[in-house]
Amino acid sequence: GVWRRVVNYEPRDDVADATARDGSVVVWIQAPDGLFIDARSVASEPYGIRGFAGSVELGEPSRDGAFRLTWHRELDTAPAACPTGIDSATCRWAGSDVLLEEGDGYLEVWHRVATWGPDASASRSADGAIALTAGPASATASAADDGAARIVLNLDDVCLETGL
Repeated sequence: GVWRRVVNYEPRDDVADATARDGSVVVWIQAPDGLFIDARSVASEPYGIRGFAGSVELGEPSRDGAFRLTWHRELDTAPAACPTGIDSATCRWAGSDVLLEEGDGYLEVWHRVATWGPDASASRSADGAIALTAGPASATASAADDGAARIVLNLDDVCLETGL
């Protein structure tokens, strides 16, 4: 589906960024087969507009309903932000359309914008480029000839484009 981050607490008890407060925009499109694209423009980060894409693994849920997500960042416009290329967090539902993501010292609150419906599509080309479309969102992630990642994500009135 399509997710939009509403607020980021980092450290966990302090608001680092929030759409309503500083105009930060973070959008994540997730396909059922594991492909994902995440693009962001965060006021508190030095990177400007950045993004990453690849595949995600879903861990088994615990007794309390929490589950682990592990993102493999195969394409990343700011690899220094995650040097290993692997990002992992514990997630839990807070209602049907709100997801809480808890990592090392942070908590992110995500709101579902759209579900993965019958008109949604996901593809990966032979060169590793990813294209996702779901509801009002579409995104592509690819690598340029020099290896630099390029991500373009559109959601309603938001366009996030890296690698310009």
